[in-house]
Amino acid sequence: MPYGHILEGRLGVTIAFDPYELGPGDSISCDSSMLHRLFAIGAEPAVGIWFVVARGSDPRIVRKS
Repeated sequence: MPYGHILEGRLGVTIAFDPYELGPGDSISCDSSMLHRLFAIGAEPAVGIWFVVARGSDPRIVRKS
């Protein structure tokens, strides 16, 4: 599951077909298997912290025994 927290600028987020607009201090999370899109709104870059938790089923991750 991805989590994001916006520090500066405006970030547009579309999850499935639902649009959201985030600004400094706003946070978001969603089911990463749903269609999602992130984009900056306006001329100022969007700056934030974005991380993903519990990607255990991702076949790209190689785990050592």
